[in-house]
Amino acid sequence: MTYDEWINRTKAGWNKPRSGKLKALDLALKKYLAVPSTERLRALDRALTAWKDSKPDWKTSIRNRDGAVTELTEFVAQKLGYNQIHAPVVQEVLTKSQTLLQNQENSEYQVTAKVKQKQVYQPPWTVKTSVIPWTVNMGFIKRGTVVNVNVRILAKFGNHAVTDEIKRTWKTHIESDWNCATIIEKNRHRDLIFNLIWVEPGDPKPYYEVCVDSPPPKDLTGLSRDEVADYYRESTIHMGKWAWTDRQAVVHEFGHMLGCPDEYFTVEFTGMGHVFDDAIYNQPPFTTNSIMNNTKKQGRLFDRHFNFVRKAYNAWQKCIPAAEIRILRNIGPSEQEETQQWLRANIMSRRQAMGYDDD
Repeated sequence: MTYDEWINRTKAGWNKPRSGKLKALDLALKKYLAVPSTERLRALDRALTAWKDSKPDWKTSIRNRDGAVTELTEFVAQKLGYNQIHAPVVQEVLTKSQTLLQNQENSEYQVTAKVKQKQVYQPPWTVKTSVIPWTVNMGFIKRGTVVNVNVRILAKFGNHAVTDEIKRTWKTHIESDWNCATIIEKNRHRDLIFNLIWVEPGDPKPYYEVCVDSPPPKDLTGLSRDEVADYYRESTIHMGKWAWTDRQAVVHEFGHMLGCPDEYFTVEFTGMGHVFDDAIYNQPPFTTNSIMNNTKKQGRLFDRHFNFVRKAYNAWQKCIPAAEIRILRNIGPSEQEETQQWLRANIMSRRQAMGYDDD
């Protein structure tokens, strides 16, 4: 069905103008047909659902007098990978999920835990032993199929002013990197969303404190892009001191706030939910592709980096058997298909249907 066919088949006469929701559906269809994409297909699905939900019985609507809406519904369902035989089951799941969202938990489960790591530095670095304790603070809220993990930070003046732009940039880079995993609990998938919340002086504790610093003055003329990035990271030296220019090492430091130990020269740690492996944690810095070892562009996240969060979630929910947290790219083909159906096709529409995460 072309866009023009859709418009003609859903006309209802001069005295029945198109509603705002129908116009939104028109636009979503036009955009998808012009440049098909997964994102635009999801937008079309949401617009179609919103229009149908606005009707007592959309099937008997004048807009569907020759089956145009029914045809579009089947088209979208097919593209999303739904089997129409399973439509009643999907509808039941959606109904239950919406009920859960309506009765969402507004209370936050607070986690505060003391952790510690020991490092023994080796040449060519200065030989030394370092024992670093810190307190992990985070808050859990479960809303239906979504689990939010709130991490609160107070940004303070170090040798550079604190600005909204700096905080927005840090939040964007940190959340875009860490929001990549799903909780698997009894074969059900829950969307795991980390939320960096900036607090103000005097706000209720617990929260982390981060001083905003500038890297030392340096002439960047002639430096490569990677060399400039290295320079920008220079003043991000630990969990409490971040360079305002940094976009990569802050992701590593946020990992410490989530209970991750360093993966360089670390010989032992306690309270983190990780199992010590010398081959992972006691390596020279910048020699592996893990974000907790390598803060350059090669650094990436692995399932183990969610171990503390997994441990805290299981303690809170008393999961039997214990829930797992998996990065989406690490899920096998059969699980990937299920995850895509749950997380990519359904969750956004469910959350938006309940007004959750609306812009």
